[in-house]
Amino acid sequence: MRSRITGAVVAAAMAFGICSCNRNHPNPFVIDKILDTPVQYPFTFVMMGDTRTPGEVPFAQLRDNILDLVPEPVFVIDIGDLVHQGFMIEYLLYLAAIDPYPLPFVSVIGNHEMYAALGRRNYGLLFGDEDFFFDYGSCRFIALNDSIPDEYGLTDDQLLWLEALLVEPEPPDKFVFMHVPPPLSDPVADSRWEQEIADGSRAHPNWDEFKDLVEAYGVKIVGMGHIHEYRHYLRNGVHYVVTGGGGAEIKDYLDDPPDHGIFHHFMVVTISADGNSRAELVKKVCGTEPDHRYDIEFETTVIEP
Repeated sequence: MRSRITGAVVAAAMAFGICSCNRNHPNPFVIDKILDTPVQYPFTFVMMGDTRTPGEVPFAQLRDNILDLVPEPVFVIDIGDLVHQGFMIEYLLYLAAIDPYPLPFVSVIGNHEMYAALGRRNYGLLFGDEDFFFDYGSCRFIALNDSIPDEYGLTDDQLLWLEALLVEPEPPDKFVFMHVPPPLSDPVADSRWEQEIADGSRAHPNWDEFKDLVEAYGVKIVGMGHIHEYRHYLRNGVHYVVTGGGGAEIKDYLDDPPDHGIFHHFMVVTISADGNSRAELVKKVCGTEPDHRYDIEFETTVIEP
């Protein structure tokens, strides 16, 4: 199973003196903390991406804002570009930011984790498998590495693994996280990333198969980063959400609700027992108050009392 911890991960963490009870790595350890949290509806989680340098200051402010949310989120998921190149010293600085954090903090791999020669290995030593999943309440959360530099996309084996997780009827509400967005629509004006969004950064033969899969099995949200903006696309019932405003550089500022904006932010996702669930966008400058012009509403399983 791709989500299990290995002895090498623990040994590496201990070797660097960063293994303690109050830590947010490796991911299987963090997931165990999440699973130890009693499920109470409604529950929330936070998704954000692209927190890498030079984003330490906005990333720190966003983390502080998350701690002020009511109710307290069950976990935060960082959807890739945790560091700048993948050097171990960069990872240690990232761990210094998230390990003391009182909320479980899940870290997905992005392309910037793999630029250094040993970057991908370093991620594995500290966080574990690149593809993993966990179930909480009515939800299944699946993370995938689609970010290998110059090869953005998913392999045939990854798609088979993903389909096996999606076809299972329980838990019924599925969420997928990966760093690089697939091609989703025509370019949007006023964006320095417009061609990246149109192309999915690189053409890949499996992008269409991926979209067909998540749409056929009714995935609720595909959460992504890579683009240092907010984007929302609705295709065949699936909400594709780019939330790349976690701290990395932003060249412009743009308010363009309901589906496009350029600003530092995170997304708060609420899973409700009555099935009327939602995702809300919180800007760095707004504390914990969501900008409701960007709200996304979606249906999840009704939980019987």
